[in-house]
Amino acid sequence: MRSLVPLTEQDACRLICPWCGRAARGTGGFRVVRGGATIGAAVLAPPERGSDLCPPRSAVLTRLWVRPDDVGEHVGTQLVQRVCAELLASDLRHLVAYGTRGRPDCAHLPVGWLAVVGFADHGGTQWRIDLRRAAPSLGFVRDAASGLLRGWRPGRDKPAPANRG
Repeated sequence: MRSLVPLTEQDACRLICPWCGRAARGTGGFRVVRGGATIGAAVLAPPERGSDLCPPRSAVLTRLWVRPDDVGEHVGTQLVQRVCAELLASDLRHLVAYGTRGRPDCAHLPVGWLAVVGFADHGGTQWRIDLRRAAPSLGFVRDAASGLLRGWRPGRDKPAPANRG
């Protein structure tokens, strides 16, 4: 079973990407852990100072990777969804990522994948999720998940017995 765990700035600096061997730099994010090992990570940072490229109230996805053996399990998608939920709760408006049509790495993600998980193209290499537009669908997902969980909790919301006589 895997778990999603918050990532501190110190934790992010200690994580080494299994694809490129570089450590991540950022102020936080999330990692996915299974059996005590990190199988994926999403590292965030604020936009660079003086940069006009990122809109106000945005966060930048500086690194996102999934361990090679765990690719295809939607770990990256789960990380992006969790990051969006946290950013929305912290009153930020955009998640920015950088993509490539060439060979991807942990800092430049495949543009096809970015489009599938909800990012929109903003100038070739920069991709963004507008959290205000994504919020209604995130709310739907949250409501659907809570409804499913309510149905799986034993002893709660049980139907009343039919008193047939």
